Amino acid sequence: MSTDEARAVLWTEILAVAKHIGKRAWQPIKNPSVIQLKEGAAETPVYLIGAGLTELHLAQLICSERSIFGVDIPLKSAWRNAAAKHQSYALPTMEQLVARYVAALSVHARSSPCVLVGHSFNGLIAFEAAHQLNRQGGKVEMVILLDTQLKDPTPHHVAWQKLQKDWKQPFNVQLTGRTLKSIASRLGSSWSTIRWMLVNEMRRSGRRFLEVVLRDPGKLTTSFDEEGLPWRWPLLSRLYSNALRSYQARCLDCRGVFFRADPESPVDGSLDWDNLFSRGLEIIQVSGGHTAIMQQPHTITLAREMSKVLDRFRVGSSLEVTASGSLAPPNREFSLQDR
Repeated sequence: MSTDEARAVLWTEILAVAKHIGKRAWQPIKNPSVIQLKEGAAETPVYLIGAGLTELHLAQLICSERSIFGVDIPLKSAWRNAAAKHQSYALPTMEQLVARYVAALSVHARSSPCVLVGHSFNGLIAFEAAHQLNRQGGKVEMVILLDTQLKDPTPHHVAWQKLQKDWKQPFNVQLTGRTLKSIASRLGSSWSTIRWMLVNEMRRSGRRFLEVVLRDPGKLTTSFDEEGLPWRWPLLSRLYSNALRSYQARCLDCRGVFFRADPESPVDGSLDWDNLFSRGLEIIQVSGGHTAIMQQPHTITLAREMSKVLDRFRVGSSLEVTASGSLAPPNREFSLQDR
């Protein structure tokens, strides 16, 4: 699908949604809902955590015969009040937060095989939801993580780990050309890491200044509460951070696919997911940063790569893990060069 065609699809869907909404009176969102984003004839439906325009756009760009749904869950208003008052004891754990998604998924998917997909924190929701669904008799065959980090380290912590890794290897005591080249390479890498850390620390400080000193409530998000009111990012971030703080990830009995964004960042969140998928983890590098992969033009590339993953996947097929960490069909090695 070309860029122009993708844009035409997006605007067609936006106008259709707007026309549909225009005929309805506003009402609070009391119940979780599963919304079909794309029709398909193939078995094993795909469930995206979230059902906004971003998920709708991605679903329409995926060239797969599978039905694609978005899971839209209103967050409790009481959680917003607790986040605003910094009452961490009143905020949900990861398991409690995800239970609302699982309730909707279990009714819709029942015991049929399915695939769960989530971007950023929604990937964590997909991962934990897969655990709970499988425990309740469901069958999640694969979880696709779109640049999801299991941990939320500070920039200086990430930079320190990267610097330690760069300078861990000992030098040759003799100043050969190769040794000098190695030193120059490490110095260049270290400077890039330090620059990345300073930029991100300045951004964090700026956000804290706006929130605390200037009383800036922060940007609105696409997450809504039960009254239909959108959450602002500082409160939503506080909710997510609290849920993640006590969360202990366990190995999940299914396949995992991790789409990694921003190759220039020293943060390699994909490493956090090692050994957490019993049937193997495939890591795929895509263009764009953490947020940009869900926006044009990077979302077209992401959708194309996701289509390839879904086309390779078949229920009941036995995929083996290659030495590089990629998933491969039986008796055939698979790597990114095969794309």
